[in-house]
Amino acid sequence: MNGSDCMEIDRPPPSLSFNEKWEHFKRVLEDLYLDQKMGLPKIQEVMRDRHGFDADSTDPVDRTHQYKYRFNKWGWKKNIPTTKKKAILEFSQSSAQSGNLRAVKYKGRPVEPKKLRRYVRSFQKEENVGLFAAAPMTGDWSAFLAGQVVGGRVGFLNWNVPYKALVSLFPTQMAQHSPFAANVSTPSDVSMASPAGIGPASPGYYQALVSKTKAERAHLFIAGRFDELLRALDAKEKRPEQGPLLPSNAPSPSFEAERSSGSRTAASEVLPNPPSLCRWTIHVYQEGYDRLPSSLASAVSDHDENLDREWPEDWEQPSFDQKLQDNLQNNDFSTVGTERVPISVNKLVETVQKSPGVILQEAITFAIVGRNYDLLDSLLKRAADSRVSTDNIYPLHLAATYLDGSRTCCHIMDLLAFSGPNRMVINASGYTVLDTLFLAILRNHSTIIPEQIDEALRTSRQFPGGEIDICGRWDADSKCYHALVTRGSGIIPENWKHKFCHTSIQAICHCIKMVKSRMGIRLDQPSGLFVKRCFQCGRKLEVSPLHALVLIAFHLATSGLENEDLFGILCCLFSLTEQTDKGKHHYFYRVDVSVELLRTGNQGDFCTHESLSPAELAESLTQFVLRSCSDDIKVGWELFCCIIYQIEQVYLLEQRTGSPKEDNENIETENDDERALGDQFSTDNVASFRKSCHDHLVDGLPTSFGSNRTLGHICAAAQAELLTYRRIDENGYWTSSNFDMRRILHALETGTGFAIPLLGKGILHPYCACGVFYNSWDFDVPTRRDDACETYFSNMEDWNRTVFLDDSSLPL
Repeated sequence: MNGSDCMEIDRPPPSLSFNEKWEHFKRVLEDLYLDQKMGLPKIQEVMRDRHGFDADSTDPVDRTHQYKYRFNKWGWKKNIPTTKKKAILEFSQSSAQSGNLRAVKYKGRPVEPKKLRRYVRSFQKEENVGLFAAAPMTGDWSAFLAGQVVGGRVGFLNWNVPYKALVSLFPTQMAQHSPFAANVSTPSDVSMASPAGIGPASPGYYQALVSKTKAERAHLFIAGRFDELLRALDAKEKRPEQGPLLPSNAPSPSFEAERSSGSRTAASEVLPNPPSLCRWTIHVYQEGYDRLPSSLASAVSDHDENLDREWPEDWEQPSFDQKLQDNLQNNDFSTVGTERVPISVNKLVETVQKSPGVILQEAITFAIVGRNYDLLDSLLKRAADSRVSTDNIYPLHLAATYLDGSRTCCHIMDLLAFSGPNRMVINASGYTVLDTLFLAILRNHSTIIPEQIDEALRTSRQFPGGEIDICGRWDADSKCYHALVTRGSGIIPENWKHKFCHTSIQAICHCIKMVKSRMGIRLDQPSGLFVKRCFQCGRKLEVSPLHALVLIAFHLATSGLENEDLFGILCCLFSLTEQTDKGKHHYFYRVDVSVELLRTGNQGDFCTHESLSPAELAESLTQFVLRSCSDDIKVGWELFCCIIYQIEQVYLLEQRTGSPKEDNENIETENDDERALGDQFSTDNVASFRKSCHDHLVDGLPTSFGSNRTLGHICAAAQAELLTYRRIDENGYWTSSNFDMRRILHALETGTGFAIPLLGKGILHPYCACGVFYNSWDFDVPTRRDDACETYFSNMEDWNRTVFLDDSSLPL
């Protein structure tokens, strides 16, 4: 009905009562008030002049009240209630995401586009006050975090692969419904116009809805509710071509250009493999040099004075975190335009600007993940000066997750441990730093899936940090990894991995020693791995770090790669049991363990847990290793069991007597248990300890292996093996002939004498019964090759695969 219709309506018959006249003109009034949006004064004028109808009152105010009374009685309201507005917007957002946004009707009438836009803006303004006022990254997102950047509430670094690759890592979570699109209940008086109805919604309303949706997603991002954010994306936004939402650890721009031009690896093409041979680091100590006197320096003809000048300050501006913020604001991380990014980048930038400490934390995270020592050093100093805490990003766990034995080894971990205070030695997932190092072993060198280690990881198909190989064969910038994620997979293929190699072993062991010596991390703290609960009695079953190492060894034995021999686990055992504090001898305590529950996840109808020490747990698992593993693994496992048993017996002896029997240079055996403390090394074949442990141990601190004369020799030989040997061709051996695990096991089992070549040749520097080399006693840094070896006999001369790390730059 329109204005012309009003002119055609006849005047009411005189016989109608006053109330009947209202009903007679109801359709006219409805058109004037609701469709033509007239105000009450104008309606009264039209009704009087065109229809001869006037309210039964001479008072204009009273006539207005009569109109209001009738309109309310009929349920007519121009303004839509707030609850209805919210329902309209939710329904419209859902429709807009599906690409089918139409005009909105309320009680059968179209809602003006400008009014809809006003609704969106008003709600958005109200929401922004609450959504973006609080400090960011405060949500509970452990489920998503468990499979991504494990470290803490890190925002941008979690979006480092295309969506399709991300789905391959979290298939269960990604299959859940969107919190925005699912179960949107529409009131009966709200509807969307059909295609044949009043036409599509206005572009302005659509853009307002898009803006609101992106702002809400930005809130999810800032709050750390990443799982909800991913489920909120529609199919178009999740398409592989979209790339990372905010690709902070993204491929280089050149790769993005190649990908957009269609040169990416097709699913049918053969995926390129990384190099099969490792890279490595060699620790050195560069002596400082005094500057030449000016008289001598001027005599050097080619001396350039400009080389002595400091860099101009403006060369180092802006700071890295400012560059990070600028790049985020300008979307310089990707060729994908900000208009195509399905969250509000502007809202992110606004929030970051209000919390400058957040972007500094992100910058520190970038430096750790990028293994950039110098940048991290400068950022940590800025954080200390600005009193910005790094606790909530768990930097030590990040360093352990993104450990790189081919570039930085333990230097990043050492810098973080020294820069403290590092109170957060347990992260949001309940893992200690040692737990994270253990996970790195399995991630790179086994086929085990995460949920076998921790039920909390059951939604993830890969351990975090897989884009960086510890031994340097690939990282996030490698062509093979680009090809992998471009074809839609975030899971590292099994054929990319290899056995627990010397480069990885050295990095892991150095970090274990570093966190123990720098931070005094105690080994009597329960591990966050392999936590179970008895189905019958409800008891929580937690293991100690040494129990956890036994289980890591078991999984490496049963799910390890070809040629695995468990040499690396032996080295980890020596690193963990190396003496660093007076309480160490209590680390071999018993815990309640269910072998059946750990192996199969089932325990039957009764309690299966029993109190076991680390050595007893290893012994209980032996039958499963011997039943199915290779000969090399069987030898390695039996040697591991033998050594952990001997170390445990040393500690039990100390517990009984108060301290182990020691005699500085010549340690005598005074224990009836020949397997534990017997002199299985023939004095004809093995060099005696040429240094006393008391030269490096403080008063009252017992030796690592008590009066056992064998373990110190094996420990020293294992260190020398790591410092001098690498597999340098594809047909080469993984472990050199200098460390023959079969001969060592045979000697320990039979008590016969034998020779460890490294010890019999007199080519090692003096060391004590703890296996500590004398030349490294005075330095709180890893043992270097020159500290251990009197003569040069290394095969690590391939300088194209070598990085020299200067330990003189480490903080002391």
